[in-house]
Amino acid sequence: YKNEAAPLVVYESLSAGVPVIANDIGAISGILGPEMGLVRQDANFVDSARNMLTQDYDRIVSRSAARLRFEALRQRYARQLEELVQRLAT
Repeated sequence: YKNEAAPLVVYESLSAGVPVIANDIGAISGILGPEMGLVRQDANFVDSARNMLTQDYDRIVSRSAARLRFEALRQRYARQLEELVQRLAT
């Protein structure tokens, strides 16, 4: 779905240690960060992704890096939720 701001599949992939290749739509580039996937905004996405895979394969296939990124996101969202709950309680 081209208008989805933060697709669940991005989080699911990272939690499973699978790097992501995606178009730069919505919050995807912010979720992935520069180190955890290929994010392109390109009319020729498939060719672009194929070229990037052949050039950056070692960086992209780092499963442990994907899991670390997911864990960092999980911790950040947990802190934000805790802060929100505390503000609402006061």
